[in-house]
Amino acid sequence: MFKGAAAAGKILVRLGPALVWCACGGDDPQVPTTLAPPTVAALSGIAGAPLATTPSVTLTDQKGRGIANVWVKWTPTAGKVVNDSSRTDANGLASSGIWTLGPAAGTQLLSAHAAGLPVVAISAVAKAGPVAALDLITSAITGMVASDVAVPPGVRAVDRFGNPVEGAAVVFAVSSGAGSITGAQQTTNTSGIATVGSWKLGTLAGAQTLRADVVATGASNTLTATALSAAPVDFVIIDGNAQIGQADKRLCRSPVIAVRDQYGNGVGQIPIVFTPANGSGTVTTGSVLSRANSGYAAVGAWNLSGAATQTLVATSAALPGKSLTFTASVGPEPKFGICARFIGDAATPRQREAVAKAVARWQQVIVGRAHTVPLSNFNGDQFCLRGIGVLDEIVEDLLLFVEFAAIDGAGKIIGQAGPCGLSTLSRLPVLGALQLDVADVAVMEAQGKLENVVLHEIGHILGIGTLWSSKNLTLGRGTDSTHFLGAAARVEFPGIRSSFAGTPVPLENCVGITGCGDGTRDAHWRKSVFGNELMQGYVEQVMPVSRVTIGSLADIGYTVNLEVADQFPSFGASLRAGGATTTGTVLMNDVFDRLLWTIDGNGAVRTLSQPSNPLLRR
Repeated sequence: MFKGAAAAGKILVRLGPALVWCACGGDDPQVPTTLAPPTVAALSGIAGAPLATTPSVTLTDQKGRGIANVWVKWTPTAGKVVNDSSRTDANGLASSGIWTLGPAAGTQLLSAHAAGLPVVAISAVAKAGPVAALDLITSAITGMVASDVAVPPGVRAVDRFGNPVEGAAVVFAVSSGAGSITGAQQTTNTSGIATVGSWKLGTLAGAQTLRADVVATGASNTLTATALSAAPVDFVIIDGNAQIGQADKRLCRSPVIAVRDQYGNGVGQIPIVFTPANGSGTVTTGSVLSRANSGYAAVGAWNLSGAATQTLVATSAALPGKSLTFTASVGPEPKFGICARFIGDAATPRQREAVAKAVARWQQVIVGRAHTVPLSNFNGDQFCLRGIGVLDEIVEDLLLFVEFAAIDGAGKIIGQAGPCGLSTLSRLPVLGALQLDVADVAVMEAQGKLENVVLHEIGHILGIGTLWSSKNLTLGRGTDSTHFLGAAARVEFPGIRSSFAGTPVPLENCVGITGCGDGTRDAHWRKSVFGNELMQGYVEQVMPVSRVTIGSLADIGYTVNLEVADQFPSFGASLRAGGATTTGTVLMNDVFDRLLWTIDGNGAVRTLSQPSNPLLRR
């Protein structure tokens, strides 16, 4: 069977796993003796990337001659090669093809096996690639305002596989908090770490940030520190001073103080004691700790005695020699009671004042008692708004809760409000809730519109746009001719729109108005007819209360004074039943979509009434 080979003077010989040709008639047979890589500089490349140099080995015999046609098997410890096996050429050379290194930085090996010879290991050093990210190496950074953080924070530069990158230039910069740093430009060490020289926090308590950037690749991250307030130096009155109440009854708003450090930050966990002067009634929960972040502290309740003028003194062992004095006066019962209380600490004194002014304006409009409802162990969180807690008190007419909270971000819902419970005696609201979006409040305040927003929303709590449906006061809801049927409002309507060609009193139909829709239509007066009147659906800097709005409250069931209406212009015949555009800010979805309960004369929740937002969506 070897006849052809013998004729050529060669025979095929098996040497271990390899078959090689050897010469006969004088030449020595080729015996695989050495398997070795070429003599080259150490291989290196980027982790996860192909090597620039292709690995190879040479198979030689006992005389150093290359042996052809022998299979070499390639096995990498990491990454992959093009050829799992390759055959030696005429010079005994075999190549693995391109070796793509594995993702981990460090030494990687590629093994070559051939002819039963010892395995040859070719090594390559995988280096980290370009910086792909900056990982934070410091968490829970805290420090006192106007002071250096104890441990300067840093970042670790890593490539796309998470390998630390040495020698990367990192630039640090203060991005919020008005602090200062040293050592803004750093170079990462062998562990990929760069640390800012020092970070002195600014004077504002709360979150402060640094930004770290690798300019060469665009990698960045933000380091956040919590700046803690400094020691307390003073306290101030926030709310509840100079109220008028009635003898033997609780004041509407609990007195509130705020503990401050030298920079004006609130200081928490400071003991505060509220003490009534002789003859100045009693308090509940008179010893409290100031709350974190805001530094606010409030007495539970201040129940007045019969003295004409009464005082309540706030002191603290942490502020020796300092005190705050609240005064209250005993006066006659209001014609209509509205008590507004705040949930949480977000409202500033100026914002609280805006609420107080809005309440006072509605108390000018409504001039007769509605009901007196005793609440006992009433779950305000369940039946109205989370954060109210349990109520044990007598509500005379209306108790409303105001919360400055995150709703949906800037430029969307500014505020939303509505009644939570109706008296079974009067079918008028006992409880109500108003939420204002903290993302929009500052803008409204700067534009001089905040008080109008609050005034408008309390109108919804009183029942404007929220009780109309249950009292059968609307017709044509969801159509272009939607209108209000209340007799008192319709009597007053010609005085402001004598030439209106449609059916009075027109409700918002959203015809021709950009941004109108859910929560606006059918629950407000029509913008194209009422202009900037208070209860149309857009907030303006000037929003007069018309006799129509006051009349609509009479239609709901209140005793009102029409003579306190604002001057309201009567437009000419050019304003018809059609739509119009507006430059005002839409009060989108400003009516609470929540359950509405009835409360009997004993304060018990009896039945579930209609939703307070009975708006037809379209």
